[in-house]
Amino acid sequence: MGLTLQGFRDKLAIDLKITIGTEMSIVELNRAVEKTVDDLSRYLPLEKVHEETLDFDVSDESFTTPAAADPDAIVDAQSLSGKVSGGTLTIADATPDVPRRLTVTRNEVFEGAASIELTITIKGTDPDGNYIEERWYLKDLVSLIALQGELYFKYVTTVEVTNAGGSSDDTIDVGTGNAYDSYIFLANKPLRPNSGETVTSDPAGTTYTRDTDYTIDWTNGSIRFINDGSMVAGTAYLIDYTKSRLGISISSLLPVVTKISKVQYPVNQIPQQFVSFNIVGDFMFVASMVAGQSQQELADKAHIAIWYERRQMPPSEHSPGSYPDVLDEVIAIGGAGYALLTEAQQYEQAAATAITTMNTALTNAIKYLNNNSDADMAGILQDITDDAAKLRTAIATALDAANAYLDEVDITDLGKANVGAEAYTETGDDKIDLVNVGDRVGEKYADYARTRAEIGNTRISASIGYIQEATARLTNLQTYIRQSEGYNGLAQGFLQEAQMRAETV
Repeated sequence: MGLTLQGFRDKLAIDLKITIGTEMSIVELNRAVEKTVDDLSRYLPLEKVHEETLDFDVSDESFTTPAAADPDAIVDAQSLSGKVSGGTLTIADATPDVPRRLTVTRNEVFEGAASIELTITIKGTDPDGNYIEERWYLKDLVSLIALQGELYFKYVTTVEVTNAGGSSDDTIDVGTGNAYDSYIFLANKPLRPNSGETVTSDPAGTTYTRDTDYTIDWTNGSIRFINDGSMVAGTAYLIDYTKSRLGISISSLLPVVTKISKVQYPVNQIPQQFVSFNIVGDFMFVASMVAGQSQQELADKAHIAIWYERRQMPPSEHSPGSYPDVLDEVIAIGGAGYALLTEAQQYEQAAATAITTMNTALTNAIKYLNNNSDADMAGILQDITDDAAKLRTAIATALDAANAYLDEVDITDLGKANVGAEAYTETGDDKIDLVNVGDRVGEKYADYARTRAEIGNTRISASIGYIQEATARLTNLQTYIRQSEGYNGLAQGFLQEAQMRAETV
C-alpha cells in the first residue's frame, strides 16, 4: 500500500532534517506533496473511462415562462438628487427570474427641474456568467417611459450614474423587459431538429403549436413564447422532445478532464471501434464511424465509452494517491524540492524584512545626522559654528569691557593724582598734625579715599559681570557640543543596528 500524507511528511522530515511544526508546518509539507503530484500528472495522467447508455427521449420536462415585465424590479424609484458622476443606485433585486433584457425609466418629480445630463450604466453578467454592461442616455429617457435594452442580464452587480449634470430631483427605475423576449433554457442541448417536440399545459390538457405559440432554438436548447400566441408569462408548461443524436453532453466530465483520448462506439462491437469526434462547448459530436463514411445518428440505448485523462489524485491522511506505489519515492523527492523552495521563499521574505528594517535604521541615522530640521547633528554643529563666532566676539567685548573697568579702577579710582583714593589718603595723612583752616580735614580726606575705593569696587563688580557673561556663553557653547554628541550617539546606535541587520541578511 502506498504512502499517506502522514507517511510523506515523515519521509520529508527525515530527508530535510526538520522538525514538523518548527521549521516547516504540516500545511506547507502537504502543499509540497500536492504540487509534486500535479507535476506527475503532466507526464503520467490518471486514465479513466466514462461509459453511458444513450437515451435521447425526454418526456414531461417542466419549464416556466418568464414573469411579466416589472419596470422597478431591479431599482425602485431611486432619487438622482445629490448624485454625481460615478454614484450608484440601490439595487432592490439583483437577479431576474431568467436572463432578461432590462428597462430604465426616468421619472420627473418636479416639472422644469429635470436633469440636463444623464447616463445610466448597468453592469452585470450574461447568461454564461461573463461580464457585460449597457448604457442608457438622457436623450433616450426623455419620454418618461420604460426603455428596454438589448443585452440579457443574468445578474446585476451595479447600477451607476455614469454622467450626471444639473440639479435634479428625478428618480430612476430599473426593471425587467418583455417576458416574450427571453428564452428559457431546457435541461439539454442541442435538440434533434424537427423531432416533433410537444408543448402542453401543466397539467397536460392544452397542446401548443410551434411558431404560433412558441419558438424553439434547437442548437442552444431553449424556448420562448410568442406574444400573440396562446402561451402567457409566468406560467408552467410541459415539453417532450428528443435530444440531438449526433453526440452527447460531456458537461459532467469537463470539470475534471484534461484530455479526451478516444471515444469507443458502440461499446459492444468486436473488434473495438473508436470513432472520431469534436467538441463544441460542453457537447461532443461523434463524427463518422469509419473513414470515408458519412456521419450517422447514434442509436438509442446503445453504449458509448469516453476514454479520458485527468490529474492524479494526491494522497490523503488515510489513503494513498491514485498513482502506482512504486512512484512514492519520486513523489517524496519532488516534495522535498518544493518544500525547500518554500523554505527559500521564507528566507527571502525574511531577508526583505530585515533589509527594510536596516533601511529604517539608516534613515533614522540620517535623520539624527542631517535630516531632522534644525534639531539634528548637522544643525547643531552649524549652530555651534555660528554661535562660536558670535561668542568669540561677545567674549572679547565682555573681556575688553572688564579690562576697561579695571583700568579705571587702577588709573582713576586708586592711583589718579590729587583725586585718587591713594592721593586722598596721603594728603589727608599730611593734614593730621597741621593746623587747618577747615574743620575735621583729615577725616574728610579719609571719606574721600573711601568713596574712591567704593567707586573702584563698583567698577570691579561690573568687570566681574562681563567675565560671568563670557563664562555663560562658553557654557552655552558646551551645551551645543554635548547635544551634538548625543545625536551622534543615537546615529551610531542606528548604524550599529543597520550593520547587525546587514550581517543577519
